[in-house]
Amino acid sequence: MESDEPFSAPFSRSSFSEPAGWGPDTNAPAAVYADPGADVDPERSFGRVLDLATRLFEAPMGIGTLHANGQPRVVAADGLRDAGLQDEGDGIKARLCTRALRSPGATVVTNATDDDRLADHPWVAGDPGIRFYAGAPLVGPQGHRIGSLCVLDTEAQSPPPADVDRLKGLAEMIVNELELHRQADAWDRARQQYEAIFNHTYQFTGLLTPDGILVEANDTALEFGGLEREEVVGTPFWDTHWWQTGPETQQKLRAAVEQAAEGEFVRYEADVQGADETRTIDFSIRPVTDGDGSVTMLIPEGRDITDRKRQERQLRKEKRKTEEALQARDALLGSITENISEGIYRSTPDDGLVYANEALADMLGYRSVDALLEADPVHFYADPDQRAQVIQQSNRNDGITGVEVEFRRTDGTTFTGLLSATTVRGPDGAVQYYDGAVTEITEQKRQEQQLRQSRERWRRLVEKLQDGLHIAVDGDIRYINPAGAEILGADAPDDVIGHSLWDFVALEQAQQEIFEDRLRKIYRERTSTAPQEMEITGLNGERRVIESYTVPIKFDGEQAGQTVFRDITEQKEMEQALREREARLRSITENVSDGIYRSTPNKGLVYANRAFADIFGYESVEAILQIDPIELYANPDARSENRRITKEQDHIDAAEAEFRRKDGSTFTGLVSATTVRDENDEVIYYDGAITDITEQKEQARTLRDRQQKLESLYTATRHLLRAETPDAVATRIQHVLQDVFDYPLAGVDFAEDGRLVPVEGAIASPGQMPTIQSLSAGGDSIGARAYRSGETVVG
Repeated sequence: MESDEPFSAPFSRSSFSEPAGWGPDTNAPAAVYADPGADVDPERSFGRVLDLATRLFEAPMGIGTLHANGQPRVVAADGLRDAGLQDEGDGIKARLCTRALRSPGATVVTNATDDDRLADHPWVAGDPGIRFYAGAPLVGPQGHRIGSLCVLDTEAQSPPPADVDRLKGLAEMIVNELELHRQADAWDRARQQYEAIFNHTYQFTGLLTPDGILVEANDTALEFGGLEREEVVGTPFWDTHWWQTGPETQQKLRAAVEQAAEGEFVRYEADVQGADETRTIDFSIRPVTDGDGSVTMLIPEGRDITDRKRQERQLRKEKRKTEEALQARDALLGSITENISEGIYRSTPDDGLVYANEALADMLGYRSVDALLEADPVHFYADPDQRAQVIQQSNRNDGITGVEVEFRRTDGTTFTGLLSATTVRGPDGAVQYYDGAVTEITEQKRQEQQLRQSRERWRRLVEKLQDGLHIAVDGDIRYINPAGAEILGADAPDDVIGHSLWDFVALEQAQQEIFEDRLRKIYRERTSTAPQEMEITGLNGERRVIESYTVPIKFDGEQAGQTVFRDITEQKEMEQALREREARLRSITENVSDGIYRSTPNKGLVYANRAFADIFGYESVEAILQIDPIELYANPDARSENRRITKEQDHIDAAEAEFRRKDGSTFTGLVSATTVRDENDEVIYYDGAITDITEQKEQARTLRDRQQKLESLYTATRHLLRAETPDAVATRIQHVLQDVFDYPLAGVDFAEDGRLVPVEGAIASPGQMPTIQSLSAGGDSIGARAYRSGETVVG
């Protein structure tokens, strides 16, 4: 709620530089509160106020720190456990709140990511993603900054100045309460000091019979007089060492004993004798009586007057300060209750409401708190009987917490609220009053209804999924959709619900280890699992292969895992068949002489057989797969052209191309390839083969050359008829053979009487001319075979 009070808390959005005088001793007084050995309990002082601060800003987190000797210590924190930050060190936690400590007033950062001073803090840059920050320093009575109070939110805020002013008031409240406890502790210490002085210095206590015989003396008295107990017990009190300062002292003591024995309390100042000195004490004798009023015992006491007076003055001063601090605290608490959104009240059994804040009046539709206090509380309930039930429950349990009640406003409309109250009783056990708070949860109820509707929509959706979906808590299945039940071999989901996930895990050790790892990630580490394959055994005994992934969720308020899974048994069988087919094909391709390959548009070669690597002169298949395919062509343009034809026509058949080996030599090959496309008609890869036809090309070239030479020979023989004599014919033929064939040895034979007689011969090196003899025309020589067949013979 906003206030009409003027805003006075100074904002500080400038640099967080340390103010003047900042140093390790600036917050030294905080050691009084931060010292864990002190009786002051700072966590108790922070706890209630920190809760009010987070409620004031509707922030999920708050931190309270004290700073002693330059070191921050977190003494209270709210909401850090829910944000997963409870294990962070004090240094990380306190860094945010020290911003308030270094500022002269309240500090507000509406969005920490835009603030250079906080943007690099791990809680801002990372989880949980702090955005809003509001903090106020704790300023001690002497003006020292002793700690800080701050609230944090993961959502950006722009609070009204009045709320920031109230935050400063809460910080002051903590200081006042800490100071109150410190003063009370000082008071208690002073009392202990007083008792110590009483027991161990110039004061004593004893016990006398009514006629003045000393029965007992405390150690302090004995030590003061330097006496042993046996020296004084059983002796008249006035005859003991302490009272030997003079006859008058002894006579006065004796008279005082007689007076006390008559039932009167006697008190006066007296000088007593110690072991080596005399002290003046405030001495008294108190009579102890029985039920009939008869004096049965006398208690003498002696205290040093000077010390007691000093202590009494100090105690009165401390008590006055404590009472003032309590009054200030009560006033501050009253101011706070007027400025929070919850309805706060106090009611008595007889008078009804005796106190209520503005929020409760607004909640119930009353124009003012006074009008609300005049109303009968029974009218606040939509069902008056519920009020009686609430009071009965509160009386029985001395309070109630979070009871849902339907309230009625003055205009007749109703709203739902959560009622919490404490029953305060008197010494006699009777109820004195009820302190309580009402929180309107109408919007929360609406959100719960929306959540229920959302869950129903989710259920209808997953019921239609083709994939299986189950939710398990601690490994026990709490929900499964129909598709999942079918995969697990059940007729209906109810047949599966209640089973442990372990009931479906295959017995093999590897499968169980996979499953244990998944459970650890979900239930211990609360992390999602990657899609993973595993074997299961259904309720019908069939083994199936599933692919599943799991995410951690909350289910009915419990930590759970939601798993989506699908049956891939047939897919795995197809994959296995495909692998076997590929293995057979690979065996075939590895045993052919042609180079077999597969290439993709983006990665180039992705497969090649051994023959492919050999054709190009590479030592291994792995080596050639690293090569850019364009380097395998003698002319890169030829590859582009082949790729174009293959892409356009989806194949290319026996296209001749010049290729380059690793050593730079070239060879001629025939390329055949097929284009494989996906369902979108995009090229996936090219499958092809290359045949080395260099040797074939060379043989064909040789045959063409010989054919051309023979044709030249035939053309030349048409001119032989012009020769004048047989020798001239032989000579001409010899010349033609040399011109056409250029063989190192050539000769011309004429047939005579069944024999082939040489008439002309030539050799490239005349010195190597062999002896030429006639041969039989019917023999097996090349010339004889040509002569008999009438055809050219090549040998």
